[in-house]
Amino acid sequence: MKTTSMPVCALAFALAVSACQRPSEETIFELSGRIFVFNYRTAEARYLLTFDKVAELQGVVAAKAEFENPQGGNPHRVSIPVLREQTRLVIDSPALECVRKERPYKVSVEFTDAGGKTLAKIETSVTSQLDHSTLPLVSPVIGSGYDRNEAAYDAQGNLKMRSMQGCPQ
Repeated sequence: MKTTSMPVCALAFALAVSACQRPSEETIFELSGRIFVFNYRTAEARYLLTFDKVAELQGVVAAKAEFENPQGGNPHRVSIPVLREQTRLVIDSPALECVRKERPYKVSVEFTDAGGKTLAKIETSVTSQLDHSTLPLVSPVIGSGYDRNEAAYDAQGNLKMRSMQGCPQ
């Protein structure tokens, strides 16, 4: 190897090593996606968060998520185990009511060890591009054959839609 290419190789090695480092010692997972999912078939809306693993897990870890309740009142809480071999983590909320378009809702996710010690915490918000009123009142289909759910339709055959009446601003 020529001596003129040595600095180039050293620079390439330094860049490669620095690219492998994680952004923070406290980071286990990085938030990679956050949306509201409006499932027309089931007539439900949910938060959905995705995370990419950026550090090896030591022992048992749990992810505890707290989602602002669009209907008001106590937040929705979800706790799931995080497996050592997971490279991606998906957390969703229970079914929601009263989601408003263009209103940010708070979400926090805490990663804890087996003893309950906080290893990392991520706080963010999720904003919907749709109101809850875009969903039918009940699922328009039932069963594995997607049979028509007669309870979802009025006497004229129109789909009954949800109302935002009584929902907080």
